[in-house]
Amino acid sequence: MVFRHNLSIITGGPGTGKSTILKAVIEAYQRLYPKNIIKLGAPTGKASRRMAETTGIDSAQTLHSLLGLHGEDAGWQKKQELEADLLIVDECSMMDMWLAYQLFSRLKPGTKVLLVGDADQLESVGAGSVFRELIDCGLVPVTVLDQIFRQAKDSLIAHNAKFVKEGKCDLYYGRDFAFIQAESQEEVAELIREVYRNELGQTSMG
Repeated sequence: MVFRHNLSIITGGPGTGKSTILKAVIEAYQRLYPKNIIKLGAPTGKASRRMAETTGIDSAQTLHSLLGLHGEDAGWQKKQELEADLLIVDECSMMDMWLAYQLFSRLKPGTKVLLVGDADQLESVGAGSVFRELIDCGLVPVTVLDQIFRQAKDSLIAHNAKFVKEGKCDLYYGRDFAFIQAESQEEVAELIREVYRNELGQTSMG
């Protein structure tokens, strides 16, 4: 999909393998097109550093740095084409309309763009749910990752997170997911301390 279309999307919740897929895409592209230029970007510094760690490509940057958007004149500066054959942007749910415009208006013809993220997580501070709108428009090829790998398959946390996302209230309770009723903030604080002490004790004994 990524290699066939100029714009494509990979989306999925936490633990569904977005970073693993991303690394595989980069490795495959480098083998197929060893002379082509790959650029990696993300809306924030933390996201770009995480992207560099997971992909092994240290040149991952914030979108502002990648696009040369600096200082008070950011966005009014003369636009220069982004020199990239493949551009991968992670954590796209945080990208607002202004930043998306700055990005797409600087692409050279033929550049392939892969947008990655979780539309239900970390919305943009600025105006516009760009990532969600692109997913819902029906015009962009979208790959949805819906199987959770980061936690055990029998984890109630994983199942319940999916239920909450789907608006379901009938949750599973058990070994790693519980509901503890408390009547006040003080009681909540004490319960948290108690759970922490118990977990700490079990870890120390292990």
